[in-house]
Amino acid sequence: MYNSFVIRNLAKLWDFLTINYEGSLVKRFVDGIKRIVELLFKGSIIKEIFKSEDSIIEKSIFYRIYSFKVDLISKVLKYSNQYIKKISENSGVSKNVRSLFKSDMEIIRTMMVFFLFFGVGVIGINFTKGYFLAISTIMSICLVVFILVNLGGIENYGNVLNNSFIIKFIKGIFTVDEGGNNWW
Repeated sequence: MYNSFVIRNLAKLWDFLTINYEGSLVKRFVDGIKRIVELLFKGSIIKEIFKSEDSIIEKSIFYRIYSFKVDLISKVLKYSNQYIKKISENSGVSKNVRSLFKSDMEIIRTMMVFFLFFGVGVIGINFTKGYFLAISTIMSICLVVFILVNLGGIENYGNVLNNSFIIKFIKGIFTVDEGGNNWW
């Protein structure tokens, strides 16, 4: 599954410990304590409480009230979600928002346009106040220039990110190897 050196060695250590535990003095000692505890608890009500399939918590009135409230809230939220989805099918605002965020490129383009107008707004406010060389004005100008330069080549960002060594390394950490030898 994983081609990790650490996990492979931890799995080997675990196998070594389980094999050696089977015939060890520690296992005999633990088994003896288990037998003594079983004899002491034979016919005990406390043992039956801990081993019982029925949960005391689930039978309590507080649990029933709590679960009723949680179920009620869940049903209200589910109904609200279905109602809002039904209404939003014909909504112009919903259609526009869906078109702005329908793909990764559209999300990046939407954010760039937002930051473009944000930078232009900050520049406009600073100019009306007379702050021509303020740090926020200079940073906003840099932001606007950066966005204007990159807004045209936004389609290439997906290829750049997918071919990046760092992104491949991070994806490789979380990717499960489906084929090949088992890691253990």
